[in-house]
Amino acid sequence: MEKHMKIIQEMLEVWKDTAYVAENMLPFIPVQLFDGMVERMVKEGVHVDQAATQQARALAPNVIVVIEVDGDLEYLKMDSLGNIEQIGYDLPNCDTVLVAADKIDFIYGDGPNRITKEDLKTLRHVVREDKWLYDYEDIYCLLEEKETARKARYDELRTVNIDLPDEFLLLCEQYNLTPAVALRSFIGDVCGIVNYATDPRQDGYNSGGSDEREMARGYFNRSWWRPEVEEKHGISYF
Repeated sequence: MEKHMKIIQEMLEVWKDTAYVAENMLPFIPVQLFDGMVERMVKEGVHVDQAATQQARALAPNVIVVIEVDGDLEYLKMDSLGNIEQIGYDLPNCDTVLVAADKIDFIYGDGPNRITKEDLKTLRHVVREDKWLYDYEDIYCLLEEKETARKARYDELRTVNIDLPDEFLLLCEQYNLTPAVALRSFIGDVCGIVNYATDPRQDGYNSGGSDEREMARGYFNRSWWRPEVEEKHGISYF
């Protein structure tokens, strides 16, 4: 392994072992680690072009350093999950797609994996014309991490064990239903699942019809109403 890559890998592993990561926070790599890598490369004789490094890092937040290799300049970049690339020197864009904070909020500021201002504080950025710009690779990494965490959370919540009261068992008995069928039917309707009796879902969650979906959602919103939900979706049953 070449000396500069060995330095990056060693310092990255040390940082991963010692970095404090708060609960529910993603361990994105700080720019200070890049500074330390460059300093060590210089001390150990790697041919670092300081001027080109400063210029490239002002243009792209994921650039670690620009080095001289066999008479040519090459830059090394690392995304926020530690993936490293060594690429031929290419200004002015450094092979980087930048996206502004306001665009991120517009595109990814909604939905279950929405990116918040707090999330953006963990990412490296460059500033142009008073706008904070981020490497799209970091935004993609952030979305992937959020989706992975969301799936893990769903897996933990998916199976529920509850003790049903006699009143509910009696109600199901009166309608000649098993509790599982009754609950799956309600869940299918309240979630807005749309299918037909001729096309049942393998998981057993099916729709009772449009009226059933509307009434189930009406009950849910009436019971668990929150103002931010009404503002976002325009749903109110008061």
